[in-house]
Amino acid sequence: LKDSLFERLYIRAFTGNGFYMEATSNGYGFWNRFSDIQVYQPSSSNAIFHIQKEFHDCWIDGVYGNAYGIGFRALGGSNWIIRNFHTVYQKNTVYLDSTNQELKAFTFENVVCDHNTQHCFYFKISAAIKYLTVRGTCFISPPANYDLFYLETTGDWQIMQHCLFENNYLSTTGNHRYIFNCNNPNVSFKYNQFLNNKIPSGSSGSYHNLFETADNRKTNSVINDQAYKTRSRGSNTLPSGQTSITFAHNLPRAPLHVDVSWKENIGDRRWWWSADDTNITITISAPADQDYSFSWVAELNELLQYP
Repeated sequence: LKDSLFERLYIRAFTGNGFYMEATSNGYGFWNRFSDIQVYQPSSSNAIFHIQKEFHDCWIDGVYGNAYGIGFRALGGSNWIIRNFHTVYQKNTVYLDSTNQELKAFTFENVVCDHNTQHCFYFKISAAIKYLTVRGTCFISPPANYDLFYLETTGDWQIMQHCLFENNYLSTTGNHRYIFNCNNPNVSFKYNQFLNNKIPSGSSGSYHNLFETADNRKTNSVINDQAYKTRSRGSNTLPSGQTSITFAHNLPRAPLHVDVSWKENIGDRRWWWSADDTNITITISAPADQDYSFSWVAELNELLQYP
C-alpha cells in the first residue's frame, strides 16, 4: 500500500475499526495520506485507526472521532506525522503496543483529547523510542490517575532519546496526573527536551520516574514548565557573627548551579554553597563582621549536556 489518499470520509456506527492496516512479515506500506475524516461511535474495543507494523512515511491530518474507542492502536513503522486529531470520549487517544520494534520519528501536533476515560497517549514498548515529538496537545478534563503521556516498558532493553514534548496542556487538577509518567524509573532517558508544558497548580506534578537516576538528570532538560520549576531566585541576609545560612530553594530537586551576588563587601572571605532536595546552604570562610545581604539564583540542568 503506497501513494494512497483517503480524503473526506464519514464513518458512523460501526462495530469494527475505522481503518485496519496490518503488514505481513514481508509486507510494508509507505507514502499514504489520510485527511478530513470523521468517525462516530466505534465500539469500545476498537479504534479509529489500527495501523500495525511496517508502515512508513505516512501523514494523517484532520480527524475527528468520538465514543469510547481508541484513536490509534498498534501504530508501527516510522516517520509518521499526525496533526489536527480531535477525539471525544475515547479510552486512549493514542495507544501504541510495540513488541521488539523500535519506534522512530513520530510527530503528533495539535491533538485534542476531550473527556478521555484513560490516558491521552499510552505507549507500551519493549524496545526503543527515538525522535518522538508531542506538540500542542490539550487534554481536557482528564480522569483521575491518568496522564497526558504514559510510558509502560516491558523486557530488558528500553531507551527513550532525542524526543521533544512542547506546549502541551492539562486542563484540570487531580491526583497522579502528569505530563509524562513512566512505570519504570530505570529506563534510559537521554537527550530529551520538555518545553513550555503546562499543568495547573495543585496537581501532583509534571513528571514521574523521569529524573530518578543521575544519568537521566544530566541528559534531559525541562524549561519553563509551570509545575516543574527549573530556576528559582530570591534574597536573604547572613547575620553578623555567623558563617552560614540555610534556606529553601523551592525546586523539585537539588539544584546543579547556585549563584550569589553580595550587596556588601565581604572582604577576602571565600564563600561556597551546598544543596539538597529542599535547601541551599551558603557558607563563608570567616564569621561575618556585619549583616551581609545577598541575592541568589538556583538552577537545575536546563541545557542538554552531550557526552
